[in-house]
Formats: sequence, C-alpha cells, structure tokens
Amino acid sequence: MTVPAPAASVVIPAFNARDVIGRALESLYAQELDGAFEIIVVASGGDGCADYLREHHPSVRVHESEDRMLPGPARNAGVRMAAGEVIAFASADTRAQPRWLAERLRLHRAGCDLVGGSILNGTPTSWVGTAGYLMEYSALLPVEGLLRQQDVAHALSFTRSVFEIVGGYPEDIATGEDTIFNQRCLAAGMRLGFAPRAGLYHDNPRALHEFLRHAAAHGRGLAQCIERYGLATSFSDADVWSRRGRVAATSRYTALALAAKYRRVAHHAPRFLPALLACTPLITAGSAATAWSTLNQLRLDQLNAPEKMAG
Repeated sequence: MTVPAPAASVVIPAFNARDVIGRALESLYAQELDGAFEIIVVASGGDGCADYLREHHPSVRVHESEDRMLPGPARNAGVRMAAGEVIAFASADTRAQPRWLAERLRLHRAGCDLVGGSILNGTPTSWVGTAGYLMEYSALLPVEGLLRQQDVAHALSFTRSVFEIVGGYPEDIATGEDTIFNQRCLAAGMRLGFAPRAGLYHDNPRALHEFLRHAAAHGRGLAQCIERYGLATSFSDADVWSRRGRVAATSRYTALALAAKYRRVAHHAPRFLPALLACTPLITAGSAATAWSTLNQLRLDQLNAPEKMAG
C-alpha cells in the first residue's frame, strides 16, 4: 500500500541543540492540523542530539553530522530529505503556536508560493531578552500591516517548486542565508502571503554579554552577505579604513535602525511601543555592536582580498 506524502515538512537545523530541542518538538506535536506532516531535524555538532532524538522522538527523521553545519547547508540538507509539498522551518530554540502550520497551509492552498509568519517573544520576563527580541524581530511582530513593510520578507515557508527554481540556500555564510534566499524568491516574482497567527516563540539571550555577542555575530554575518552577495545596506559607502569613518558609520546605522523601528512599530503595532521605548538603551548598544562588527569584518575582508587573489 502506498503511503500518502505528508502535507508539509518541518525542518529544524539544530547545532548542539540536545538540551533545548525537546520543547520545540512538543510544540509541533501539539499542532492543530488536519492531515499528517513530518519533522526533520538536521543535527550537527556532536553533542548527542541525534541519539537523543532516535531514543526519545523516534518519529522524527534525523540527518546527523558530527561536524558543525552552517545554517545554509543544514537547511538544504533538510529540504532534500523532505517529502512534503510545503517546507517550513523552525529553530531548535523556538516554540510554535498551535496553528502555526495550519495558517501557513491555508495560504499555500490558496495559491501562495511563499508565506511569511511572525516571531513572538519567548523571553518576556527578561529585559535583555525583550531588547534582543525587539532589536532583531521588530519587523516580524504579529501584525499583518507590519509584516508587509519588510524590505525582505522573513520567517517564510514555501512550496517545493520554489526551492527548485531558486536553487537552495547559500552555503558559505554564517548568518543571513535566509535573507539571500528570500530576496531571490521575491526577485523571481513568487506570490507572497502573510499569516500573522503563524508565530514562533523565540528564546532570546538573557545575559547582557550573550546579547552583545549575538549582535556582533549578526554583524559579521551581515558583512559576509554584503561582500559575497552584494546585499544593499547603509554600509555600502562607509569608510571602513579609518576609526573615525567606522565610528561615523556605526552612529549613522544605529540612528537609522532605531528610527525605522520606532516608525514601523508606532504606525502598525503601537501596543509594542512602550516596550520598545523602555528597551532603547539596550537596543542602542546592540545595534552599535552589530554595526561595529560589520564594519570591522568588511575591513578585514578587504585587507585579506589581495591574499585570496594571490593564493
């Protein structure tokens, strides 16, 4: 007897995620959905996550790598294993709302190639965690008007044909692989819909040093997107060679980032504005860390460019 294909495949890239992935899986088991879907975990890093899944979550399909897989290769590996017509992604440190998948499938069945969802604050009792959430995901608050204001839509699910047309995620950058992939999808004219109730609760860093380290890592990934894929940003004309130039560009980026957040949230999601204002000092520090890290990485990349060419 032929087993019907699942309606969707949920792919979870998981680097050293043994201690956190259980909550993500439990939220997926609780999905309010008519029809079957599969869960695929791409487990890398050698922390025993794959063995844990085989023992405690035998229904989950596992792709295992002892070495760390960057997000792009991990996503691609999961999609290649997938049997579903619709592909959705979750992170090991997220929890899905009960109708997260149903809301996405509703729009895909209505003809959308891509469906954008929302990101919810998984650390609401932590000021640092809330600041990290608003700094990184203020464009993904659960309000459709706000979601439509994104320069490049994020938190996307897509049909299998989208992946085949676009050609998968870039595999040579530490972060931002989804931005590049999503940008290519939109440039190809894919039909996009938004499902604000398709939300994932994201656990954000709660300690200040972890928050700043995460912001700096985001900056290094942004630099890779700029250098390798021509991502247009406010850093395009920055003077990365002088300290004064980097300070000026950092100040400009931080001011622009804050202004954009306040403008979007005040207009489309005013109930989040008090939290945004209260977290301004932390968001300012995090945005500055991202900017400074981006500029330093761009400078290092340009310094190393002659060596790469010579090699």
